[in-house]
Amino acid sequence: PKITAFKSLSSVLRAFLSFLLTFCSGILAILEITLSISLEPINFFCLDFGRIFSFENIGKYSSKFSFDASIEFSRWLAPGSLGDHEIALANIQKKIMESKIWKIDTQINDMIELDGRILKLCIYNDEGHCIHFRDSVAMLSGSLDKLCKSFKISNQKGKEDHEAIEKFLNNHYSIDGLKNAFPTLDEYLKLDCKCLLEIVLKFNDIVHEISSVDAYGSSKKGSIRLVDCLTAASLSKNLFYQKYYYGNVYFLTDEQDEFIRDSYGGGRTEAFHIGKVEKKLWYYDFTSLYPSVCVNKLPVGKPEYVPKFNRVSDYSFIKCMVRSTENGYNHKPLHYIKKEGKMIFPYFDTWTELTLYSEEIKYGLKHNLYEYQLLDGYKFQGGYLLKEFMKSGFQKKATAKQNGDKALAQTWKIIINSGYGFWGLKSKNRDSVKLINDPDFNPSRSYQYNEQDKLVNESYYKDYTMLRVKADIPVKDFNVSVCAAISSLSRIKITELIHDIERKGDKVYYCDTDSIITS
Repeated sequence: PKITAFKSLSSVLRAFLSFLLTFCSGILAILEITLSISLEPINFFCLDFGRIFSFENIGKYSSKFSFDASIEFSRWLAPGSLGDHEIALANIQKKIMESKIWKIDTQINDMIELDGRILKLCIYNDEGHCIHFRDSVAMLSGSLDKLCKSFKISNQKGKEDHEAIEKFLNNHYSIDGLKNAFPTLDEYLKLDCKCLLEIVLKFNDIVHEISSVDAYGSSKKGSIRLVDCLTAASLSKNLFYQKYYYGNVYFLTDEQDEFIRDSYGGGRTEAFHIGKVEKKLWYYDFTSLYPSVCVNKLPVGKPEYVPKFNRVSDYSFIKCMVRSTENGYNHKPLHYIKKEGKMIFPYFDTWTELTLYSEEIKYGLKHNLYEYQLLDGYKFQGGYLLKEFMKSGFQKKATAKQNGDKALAQTWKIIINSGYGFWGLKSKNRDSVKLINDPDFNPSRSYQYNEQDKLVNESYYKDYTMLRVKADIPVKDFNVSVCAAISSLSRIKITELIHDIERKGDKVYYCDTDSIITS
């Protein structure tokens, strides 16, 4: 692989690119695009790992270093191999560990990993220059082609025969001759990267505009900085607290969180029929099921512990013993249990202990599906916590679509769809990676995790110690009761639809969170 002239780039960026060229084995191309962009104090440095993974490196860090550039790294993999981003990131992380110039920051800007994906990685050199890597897919999901069209950028994604490239690599087991076999590949990759950069910059401008607030009381005028958000959920959360929060959420204690979290599950996904169906079937889905549920009253205020519930109180999470009624066996079950991390919906032949949201118990009683023995739990007040946030988002999304502003409509769609999940954040015992390059680090310190049964794996590479541990994250502004209530109300809606269809004598073959397939 070759790289174009560096004359427009700063010396530190040139040095970094030269360093990357030392491990180009398996990386298809590294291409420079010089862009005249002036965005102070933030500059974007974009990398696109094929169709699956992309970064944007953002800005300055404790130095006067800045640049205007977009660089692409792409790796083409044979069918069935690991995802592009997993291989590419592993290669970059490993080679930076081997570098004598660049180091991974493990002191000030820790690497952040979520479910096996690196969301944030920072590297620095002895001159005080720093480069931040971010996963743009965590913020802007979807194909690059669709994003280009939605954001109406000046360049549109090109086309390349991916299947032919995969076949070529399968047959040759290397990238030798790839550029000769596909002469338009360089331009294709270059265009991909330029498209991503334009999208990120436009998205940044939109976020700044929609989140701007004037000074009020002790609050200062300001807006959300995209660089402060790692995911779409964090962007949505920041906007909610910036413009729609009225101080009616109580942040739970660890004990309260643990109790209520037992009631928190995802969407209902089940195949009720396995096999071939040779007749016409119908597919139905709710429009924005979860956001629509968010406009209802939700648990707010300080929770009150109730040692023994005598009746089902609104906005409560109640531990109870549950058993299916005779009538319950004639309908699809409403309640679930978790088995090996998966939700299953069985009938309960014997009394089974569950922690349930009050609305689920009410539905079970109303339709005579279960018997309940109420035990202890927590009772909340009810309030329209997310109603204004969601209704405003839907209205602004609709207005943007009417005005033909697909980029703004896409931004509001991202915010709306991410506006409830952050409430269910698990901050305790999360699987995380601690990367250490402190020469004074004593490896025996890892024993503290082992003694607490929190050490999953320990490894060493060059000057780095890598610990995979169960660790807490220092985040407090969430409340699992909100998310548990939303997911419970959503499951009730999909289950109610299933029951209504079955009462009319039709069959439901499959359901998936907000949709069903029926005859």
